[in-house]
Amino acid sequence: DNLVRFGSAFQDSKNSSQASLFGGDSGAKLPEPTIPESEEWGNIYALNKEKEVIGMFISGHPLDDYKMEIEAFCSGNVSMLNDMKANANKEVLIASIISDAEHRFTRKGDPFGTITLEDYNDSYKVFLWRENYLKYKHFLNPGTFVSVKGRIEVPPRRSELEFSIHSIDLLSNLKDAKANSLNLKVSMKALDQIMITDLTKIFDQNTGTIPVRFTVFDPLDNIEVHLPSKSLKVDLTTELFNELQKFDLDIQIK
Repeated sequence: DNLVRFGSAFQDSKNSSQASLFGGDSGAKLPEPTIPESEEWGNIYALNKEKEVIGMFISGHPLDDYKMEIEAFCSGNVSMLNDMKANANKEVLIASIISDAEHRFTRKGDPFGTITLEDYNDSYKVFLWRENYLKYKHFLNPGTFVSVKGRIEVPPRRSELEFSIHSIDLLSNLKDAKANSLNLKVSMKALDQIMITDLTKIFDQNTGTIPVRFTVFDPLDNIEVHLPSKSLKVDLTTELFNELQKFDLDIQIK
């Protein structure tokens, strides 16, 4: 609003100067509006604003904050639900955002709900009936990050493939529920004092409760040595995961 008022006043002043007898500048300058100070938007909030204004995510995706959990634990994606025939009888764990949700009633007055699961590439609407609705209705909020576990199958007394939901949980709980150790596999050729020093510094900046296990292997002689650490424990943060990906390591979270 301030910019619009400034632009309007500037144009009026310019037009007034052009219409004057001598066409000279009156010498009076309009004060330019100052940029107000404000806190920087969080990643998810900023991305949601991008989609609200433009209709798509540009600078990233909200699920990027859960990249570690998705790569370590998730066994499926939303696109699989849109191609059930090719993925029949598969049990999957999917990370997604609830982009839309509805609380509804059947003609008999029984409550049920729908949620639209969305990930990087696709979206799919899931119906929650009876016990599933009563159990998971508190998740029916757009913008909620969830992990959904289920099986693509033909349920009893049905004739077509469906996605049978076994559980829904907050995506932020996935790491605590499943992560027991950080396993790093490194070649003897890549391992040197510089790598050890750099890894030690990263671990010191991310101390936590998850134990670290190393495997050093020789690709020529096909020999592996397992070196579990008794004292080193880390916090499995996205920052730690991103830093470890800069090294020549095979990273597994189990």
